Amino acid sequence: MAISRKKMPVTDTPVLRQLQSLIGIPLLVLPDLKLPLSPRLDSSVKLAALCALSQPFLGCPTIRRSGWHAECWRAGDPFILDNPVFSRLIRPDDIVAVAGPWIGCLRLWEICRELHVIVPDQDRIPCSLEVGNTISTGPTRIHYHTPEEQKEVLGNADVVLIPSSILADGTFEQCLGDAKNARLTGLVGPGASLIPDTFFSRGFDFIQSSRIIDTLHFEDDFMNHPDPLVGFSGYQKQYLFVRKDRAGYRDSGTQHTDCQNGELCR
Repeated sequence: MAISRKKMPVTDTPVLRQLQSLIGIPLLVLPDLKLPLSPRLDSSVKLAALCALSQPFLGCPTIRRSGWHAECWRAGDPFILDNPVFSRLIRPDDIVAVAGPWIGCLRLWEICRELHVIVPDQDRIPCSLEVGNTISTGPTRIHYHTPEEQKEVLGNADVVLIPSSILADGTFEQCLGDAKNARLTGLVGPGASLIPDTFFSRGFDFIQSSRIIDTLHFEDDFMNHPDPLVGFSGYQKQYLFVRKDRAGYRDSGTQHTDCQNGELCR
């Protein structure tokens, strides 16, 4: 089926031309350069470079040798589907707060008492309408809040999940300060594919992230599959890095990982 040109994305824009000018710059040099980009895009590009540089050092054996707990699973394995990574950290009576929209957190309402999510743009809050004996609206198990409520919401939470987007939008210090009363504070999301030492020294207790393990298939599905989540779930490995002094963490070792495949677990 032919697609009319007006439905194709515009690729000749100032921002994309600016990004194209960065192609070929060594990753080791990129984080220190003053780029001709907006502050947020500049931070996003440099965060992506740091994530790429961190990849060779994120294997479970390497992280364990550094003194941290580390576990990993293929994202599509039945174990990770039936037992979310956070199930070994979050208690049934916990109040969990997410300091920003993050697609990987919304099923957490199944394993905690309350789930609260800070959403900068109220138009992006998903809503459901059920018509039966009465007309009901949802969601009913996820509580959404505006940024103005962040300090109170994070301050009252037992577990605070901070999306890695804060590393690019300038709210890192604010979020970390608002979460000071939490039992556990975690950095989550694709941009958290970073060496954990610095974050642990700043007060984070764990990092949940992912790592691409099949770049060719990942890129092919990302570009061609109608649902990009297929590529995200099928060709990445999910990681959990935890400080050893966190009380209550159940270290399950490697029994549920696919470490028998050395290529996938480096």
